[in-house]
Amino acid sequence: MRRCVELASLGLGNIAPNPMVGSLVVHNNKIIGEGYHKIYGKQHAEVNAISDVEDKSLLKESLLYVSLEPCNHHGKTPAMCRLDY
Repeated sequence: MRRCVELASLGLGNIAPNPMVGSLVVHNNKIIGEGYHKIYGKQHAEVNAISDVEDKSLLKESLLYVSLEPCNHHGKTPAMCRLDY
């Protein structure tokens, strides 16, 4: 999670009014993708982390870490997750 927060800080000054968010994709305890919210109105941290993964076949067996709960509302960009209760 510390790395997620470090990544999030890279968005400082570019993403307001959104919060700074960092994200990691981890497979077998190894980071295989990193991302952060770079620019307001553009892809969020989760999308950037997943896009950073070279071998997409590993995604089904990986964990996604996010420094803030994944966005689940549709605004300038679509929701990053869907909550089904």
